[in-house]
Formats: sequence, structure tokens, C-alpha cells
Amino acid sequence: MDELLGLDGVDLDGAVDEEDASDDGVGGGGGSVARVAAADVSAAEFARRFVATSTPAVMTGCDGEGWWPAWCTAEALAENYGGRTVEVEGTRGTLRDFVSNLDEEERYLRNVHLDDFLTKADAARLVHPPPLGENCIGNYDVPGAWRRWFELFVLPAKCRGYPFLHRDACCTSSYSMQVEGRKRFTIYRPEDQCYLYTHPPSHCRSAIEDGGHCASLAKYPLFAKARPRTVLLEPGDLMFLPPDWFHTTRGDGAAHGLTIGGNFVAPATESPFAASYAEFQQFRALSSAGAAHIVR
Repeated sequence: MDELLGLDGVDLDGAVDEEDASDDGVGGGGGSVARVAAADVSAAEFARRFVATSTPAVMTGCDGEGWWPAWCTAEALAENYGGRTVEVEGTRGTLRDFVSNLDEEERYLRNVHLDDFLTKADAARLVHPPPLGENCIGNYDVPGAWRRWFELFVLPAKCRGYPFLHRDACCTSSYSMQVEGRKRFTIYRPEDQCYLYTHPPSHCRSAIEDGGHCASLAKYPLFAKARPRTVLLEPGDLMFLPPDWFHTTRGDGAAHGLTIGGNFVAPATESPFAASYAEFQQFRALSSAGAAHIVR
């Protein structure tokens, strides 16, 4: 039998769960991720300590802040937008039907752009989280959805989680606001890309099945050298993830989780974003012309 590795498999070089981590972070074979309380650290200090230095971190207790989207729960969305159509893993249906079956649902509702899904009034209530600092993405001719990047993720308790291990495109940073339930992230440093069997041309997605949650070391032997960190998000937690960090997610199996997340460009990483986005535009032009194969 193949040796198995991941959240359901054997320990990877001492990877630990959040219960075994130090007080200031959640651990794993690749180290810990700092957790700081909103009551103890100002938004400006969080941006200076973590965002400006491209250091993953979690701010806890954000649900007491005025900018936190506490109103955006699964129940409230089903009540106010239940008749609207959502696509869940290739199948279209109403949001009401999906939410009403959350206890038995095994599919992941993800990447719903809320600026398009909500009314203008409700969408305007969503703001770029102040602890993340300035968002420079508006300095560029990017798609409209990128300028106000708020995506809805609803993870049922029985769902396996995110279907693939990936990093976000164009050297953008990402954030996750955990509104309901718990979500477990597994993250990998950019330096681990050589162990993650990524796909050309972008190398943004790993070929390892099931998000790497249960990977065969016989099939992917280099994966044993990767150094994961695990981060458990609770309601009220805001996680910052710098550019090029690979990640995937799972629920805790007890209840559904609802997350609002998105991407942005911090001043400290604006230069690599500009270069990556220019390359992205060139590839998109080639693809439109039917010549994408020449960069593979």
C-alpha cells in the first residue's frame, strides 16, 4: 500500500495540529503562523509587521470591528438572495436550495464574486480590511472584479475541501475572513514549489490530487520534502497570505464554514505584481489569438 501523506495521512517531518502549536501561532512542519488579537494590535501595526514584510499572519477577534461583515451569514444570504442562481462544482441551482441542504451537502460553493451577486447597497457594505493596508491594484488596468475582490466560500461539514493545491495568480496577496464555522488552511512557502508538482505554463496549480490532503509518496516522492504549515481559522479571524504561497483548505467536519476572501496588491509587492500582470496580459493576448501553446 502506498504511504499516505496529508491531513488524513502520516506525519510529515513533525507536522502538528493547532492543538500542539505554540501560543503565538499555529504550526506544522514548516513552522508557525503568528496569531495576534485585534484588541492588542492596531490595523496599521498589523500591516507594518506582516503585510509589509510578506509574512503570513492571523488577526483574531475581528468580529468586533465595524468593518467586519458579520451580517453576511449563510442564513441571511439565503433569506435575502435565496432565489439567485449559483454554480456549485459545475451544477447550477438556487442559493436557497444549497443552503437548506448544508448538513448533507458534499460540494463546495466557492469563488462567488459578491460585488456582482449582491445588491449595490449590500455590496457597498464590504470594505477592504483595514489591517491589510493600502491596496494598489487600482493603479492598473485590471478586470473590474479585481478592483473590489470579495468572494464567497461556503464549505459544508461533509465536504472534502478545496479540490486542488494552488497559489493565486499574478503575485497577488490574499485574505480570508472567517464569518461562520471553522476552516483549516494548509499553506506552503514559495520555496516549496519545486516539491509540489505544479503545471506549466503558470505553475499556479499542483498536479497532486485532492488538494494534497492525502497524497501518495510513491507517485509524488518530492512532496515529502515540502514543509506545510496548518492554520485553523475560527469565526472572527482574518488571515493574510502573501504572494506565491500555495494553499488548500478543509472544514472541521462539525459544521459548515462561511468565508469571505479576496486578493489585493500591497505596496511592498507592487513591483512583482506589475511584472506578473504584464506577463498575464501577454499570455491572454496569445490565447485569444489561438497561440497559447507556444508558451507551454
